Amino acid sequence: MSKYYLLIILFILHSMWVYAGADAYHIPPDFSIYNVQYKVQLNDGKWADKIPINMHVTPYILISKEGSISGFAGCNKFVGAIDLNTKTHKFKVDSLVSTKRACKDNTFQALEVEFLKSLNEVVRYDILVDQLTLKDNNGYPILIFSGIKLPNK
Repeated sequence: MSKYYLLIILFILHSMWVYAGADAYHIPPDFSIYNVQYKVQLNDGKWADKIPINMHVTPYILISKEGSISGFAGCNKFVGAIDLNTKTHKFKVDSLVSTKRACKDNTFQALEVEFLKSLNEVVRYDILVDQLTLKDNNGYPILIFSGIKLPNK
């Protein structure tokens, strides 16, 4: 009977050791927050399901190691500075500027305005494999992205 209990205890300890190594922010060695095109999947539930079928490019972001963020907001490209800390998961966008192309219709315009507004509200991020979640100061997810690793240049 004591061997049985010993095996159970060893199994539990092993499981705890394996689980403790599974960081909630796990990023595979070949995947990083940098050099990844993150396409928006959810914007606080406000419009992800309302992205028009005729929208040719889904809004996305790219983050560089040099401290910049760029991407496409729905009608226009944008670029700005980013304060990013990979240890504390701080994420703060600053000085966003964008091109001034006219949107095809009011729906695209509304999506773009909401997307850029949401980016400016982000204060931290979480990343799990290829999903990037941007959160507000209450820890509430406001933007969720799916990542596609770009080829190294």
